[in-house]
Amino acid sequence: MLSNELIEKFQIFSSYPNASILELAVLLKSNRKMVLTDIRKINDILFSVGLPRIQIEESYIQMPDISLNDLFSRMSLDSGEYLFFEERLDMIILYILLNTDFVSNTHLQCLLQMSKNSVLSDLKKARLQAKKYGGQLVYTRQEGYIIRATDTKRMLLLEQVVENILAKASGSWVIKYVLDECQIQINVEEIYNFLYDLGCQYHLVFIFEKTKAVSYLLAVLVSQQWEEQTVIGPPYLSKMEQSSIGRLVKELVVSYPLLEQKRYFIMSRLAGCIQGDLIDNPDPLMIFIMDRIINQVKAYTGIEFRDSIQFRKDLYAHLYPAFYRLLFDIPLNNPLKEQILKDFNSLFHLVRRSLSPLEKYLKKTISNDEIAYFTIHFGGYLEQIGTSNQSAKLTALTICPNGVSSSLILQSELKQLFPKMVFREVHQLKQVKEIGVSTYDMIFSTIYFETNKPLYLLKPLMNSMEKIMLKKQVCTDFNIDEMGISVEELLQIIHRHAEIKDMSKLRRELSTYIMGNQEKQELGGYGLVDLLERKLIRQIECVPDWKKAIQVASAPLLEQGYIHQSYVEGMIDSVEQMGPYIVLAPRVAVPHASPEYGVDKLGISLLQLKQPVDFDITDEGDEEKQVQLIFVLAAVDSTSHLKSLQELAMILDDEEVVGSLIRAETIDEILCIITEAIEKGESYD
Repeated sequence: MLSNELIEKFQIFSSYPNASILELAVLLKSNRKMVLTDIRKINDILFSVGLPRIQIEESYIQMPDISLNDLFSRMSLDSGEYLFFEERLDMIILYILLNTDFVSNTHLQCLLQMSKNSVLSDLKKARLQAKKYGGQLVYTRQEGYIIRATDTKRMLLLEQVVENILAKASGSWVIKYVLDECQIQINVEEIYNFLYDLGCQYHLVFIFEKTKAVSYLLAVLVSQQWEEQTVIGPPYLSKMEQSSIGRLVKELVVSYPLLEQKRYFIMSRLAGCIQGDLIDNPDPLMIFIMDRIINQVKAYTGIEFRDSIQFRKDLYAHLYPAFYRLLFDIPLNNPLKEQILKDFNSLFHLVRRSLSPLEKYLKKTISNDEIAYFTIHFGGYLEQIGTSNQSAKLTALTICPNGVSSSLILQSELKQLFPKMVFREVHQLKQVKEIGVSTYDMIFSTIYFETNKPLYLLKPLMNSMEKIMLKKQVCTDFNIDEMGISVEELLQIIHRHAEIKDMSKLRRELSTYIMGNQEKQELGGYGLVDLLERKLIRQIECVPDWKKAIQVASAPLLEQGYIHQSYVEGMIDSVEQMGPYIVLAPRVAVPHASPEYGVDKLGISLLQLKQPVDFDITDEGDEEKQVQLIFVLAAVDSTSHLKSLQELAMILDDEEVVGSLIRAETIDEILCIITEAIEKGESYD
């Protein structure tokens, strides 16, 4: 039987159609036997629907040229062919929400192909999920299982379960299956194309995955007779009626009259899946928030961005829909969240702090799913610093219709893998048809589509094994000489001549080395206690002003050859131009400048003042800018210091620790306080 887990593996096999069984085992964190078992199960399904099977030749797979759409188009809407697991709770809620007939336990057993007791167990969990959105899942003898809620609450619940189901690889098929059981027919493609065409007309760019979810939501709403209407929309939506989004919705409800009463709801949802346009449709409020976020990121990461117009356009494009998703509580499932938390952990925590201007304005907590997208947005930009294409010979299209942030990280990963290749970004799949096929050689894409050019399916964020396998596939297809070093062959040679204590760890480290150290266990590098050495800490009574404070705090780094005098001047110039943004917490400043001003070695120094110095250079009367601790950061690149700044930011959150550092009598006491605070913070994580 097919399951979402098998479908995900089918997608991986399709992405690496000539991989070895061993490579797939490493990629799946499995073993040879389990990979072969998965292939056998997939082959059974392919054979049952009349599709060619996966072949194995000399321990390498030969994947047939079939897509996931080909597979689902052959599958009947019969749950007997599919094993439901994680989808079950959302399927129950969706089925009960949309079914106008009497729903019993027996109906749900048939829907899920589960026993009576299993369904009862799932119903208990589904009740809790419905309750979160203001709905009551109850059973009555007259009506069976129903969800009691206002139409607005029902729409919110419907939106959440559709979002959850679509997050699965099999999501579209599962929704189609449930709707078929409810005897409901919808045309999602028609609505999606309608939105896309109207978007082109009004110069709006839709984010593919979010627009897909909204299209499903609208298609279902068209089929329902939910008549509750909003007479007066919230202030933001009333203003939005005169915008391009408002005009688009007016045309939409003309074609779909049943949506008229839900136009404010629809407007809010479309606002959450449209990229912002800084040039043609700038919003002063959004620009104000964006500028404050940029300053916060600069302060917390210690990186002086080249604040180019392209950088601002990209950030605005992402911030705009995120603002409205947060404002209107639109659900977001980020499939990359866990990997981002693992690979970009330090940056994630620094970006979370940097988004405080957005949180304060909206008075809402930003979810980890949203923060993760902002993280890869800045992470993609940081990883591109210092990279450039050289002597390019091949041109590739990169297609990532799921937003600017995902596209940025994908671009940075591909540029590191193939530095001699030219990449052309495409954000809308339909734009590919407008590009001459003779102008590019291959396509890297996060979604499958029909094309005559070599198509490489990948995730925006790849691990080391995925990078190795992708590079191997591209180099083979285009006869590119990239040394062709094989991790498995190296392991065999090492095994013949030495005892290997930990095969998995050795394989992982060799993969990392061969990929040029691109796969970072954690984008961040050294911790605070690694960089803040005793010789870099000074304790004095007072200084006359903030400029002298920066000079004295920098002196240990200057004397030890970490920085040049020009770097000290660069830090002072930065504060004069941008204000005291370096004051990250009451009584604490973290001056820094771009490495180009003169940094030879990564380091952090600390100046402790017994008497505060005034960093309130804008004369706002801000007591919090009376500074007694000055940490000077000397960064050599955009990433190696991020872990230390994450730990420093964690310390600055604790006023008691800051007070203890100010009162500390000796350097040893300062180091002890910092070490204990970091250990305490890590234990809470």
